[in-house]
Amino acid sequence: MITRQRFNMPTTEVRNSAGDSIQLHEYNGKYYPLLPHIEGTLPQLPDLPCRDDDVMILTYPKAGTHWTWEIVNMLYAGDGQISSRRKGESMMEAVTVESLAALPSVRLLNTHLPPEFYPKDLIKRKCKVIFVQRNPKDVYVSFFHHTKKFKPYDFKGDWNSYFLMAVEGKVDYGTWFDFTKQYEQFFSGHPDIPVLRLYFEDMKQDLPTEVEKICNFLGLSCEPSYRDKVVEKCGFQFMKNEKKIPESFMNTMVNGKEDPIFRKGIIGDWKSHFTVAQNERFDQEYKQQMKGFSFPFEQYM
Repeated sequence: MITRQRFNMPTTEVRNSAGDSIQLHEYNGKYYPLLPHIEGTLPQLPDLPCRDDDVMILTYPKAGTHWTWEIVNMLYAGDGQISSRRKGESMMEAVTVESLAALPSVRLLNTHLPPEFYPKDLIKRKCKVIFVQRNPKDVYVSFFHHTKKFKPYDFKGDWNSYFLMAVEGKVDYGTWFDFTKQYEQFFSGHPDIPVLRLYFEDMKQDLPTEVEKICNFLGLSCEPSYRDKVVEKCGFQFMKNEKKIPESFMNTMVNGKEDPIFRKGIIGDWKSHFTVAQNERFDQEYKQQMKGFSFPFEQYM
């Protein structure tokens, strides 16, 4: 039985060293987005009852979450159509625990939250995890545009200002570095959890192969003809056209009428944003932060 709990999660104006700010929730010294149900949901997630066939799609924001969710959903549905369902329905921090409990199987749970909120029952049941990563430079450029698009952030700065927010850890979900390192340690401490690591860049360059990897990992049958249909329907531009209308809870939260989740979906957009100095600073930060960690990512940067 799930008991509704409440706690005080204040809205905080988080400022960078240049004086620009973002509106976020603060909980235990970390920042989270102003999602409708997050205040009541976060403390209950570790005790969320789970099912043996639950699948977790785990990413840092803007690393390909929606894309991966649509692919996996279509593979399970078997109808070759973009679903009328929305990924947000099973985003753990965006809905109530009662809503999560009411979802039909197979539940494609997804989150950007750090390991402290990972349901203990998912660990116990050894539920499958699809962990998607992307060049962190492209991640932050996409996150910048996402933050500008969503009204609740109330962020009025430019890219240079947002870059400071990102490297100073003054964005929702913390830094990409902390997220990646925390999950590296989490998976290392729970070697029985089956994890498929995917890279956004590999998906862009050879989606048929990555779809086959997902099928094999999930134990699904995927004939070449159906695989090709999934690849066609889950192409970025096709999905962007299909998902033009924001999810219902976003309707009053975004600037503009199109879903802000799908923007460009390309590799290397960071090159049109990063200055030489910013790139050097980020590379230095990467070397310092990721030293000693096994996550093989340099080849994608």
